[in-house]
Amino acid sequence: MFGLVSALGVFALTFLVSNYVQSVAGQPAFWAGAVLAPASIASVVTAPIAGRRVDSGRARRVLQIGFGASAAGTALCALIAVTDASWLWFLATTTVFGIGNGYLISPLTTVGMSFLRTEDFSPASSLLNVLRQTGPVVGGAVVGLLVQVLAVTPTVSDPLGLSGTVVAAVLIFPLALFTIGFVVYSLAPRRFIDARG
Repeated sequence: MFGLVSALGVFALTFLVSNYVQSVAGQPAFWAGAVLAPASIASVVTAPIAGRRVDSGRARRVLQIGFGASAAGTALCALIAVTDASWLWFLATTTVFGIGNGYLISPLTTVGMSFLRTEDFSPASSLLNVLRQTGPVVGGAVVGLLVQVLAVTPTVSDPLGLSGTVVAAVLIFPLALFTIGFVVYSLAPRRFIDARG
């Protein structure tokens, strides 16, 4: 279930930040994509570290870091949008978000699959993939709906009608989901997080 939350949050942040950089900050598409590159780099660097920590029995801490960093990165992106700070700050905030993703995506799979019997791997893997594919679809629908409801009047230069306030308001949705994930993995008994515990 939290794989769905993670995928949904990733879609929401990448969609909103890239559109903010273009529509609100007035930057070309190149920079809208470039501000997201640090998230990918941070995920690639931190995922193996998170994997080793999960393997050593520290799954709770890994998932707390993952959900916490994802929530912090999302909150910082919302702060940049609502305060109309320089769009270049997204380079730092997406790095924080990427660290969160590195500590979430693979560890969530490992934790979820560690409780299964061998014969359950195939159907569980299929379900996990369906949930991961559903996350961006649901995220797109929810984000699209929220943008439609909250957006200002669209113009030729800004067909979405985005403003910093709208982006910040819509980012509250994935922020809430990441915060719920953090709370759940902080309070859940260890036996539900680590199969060895």
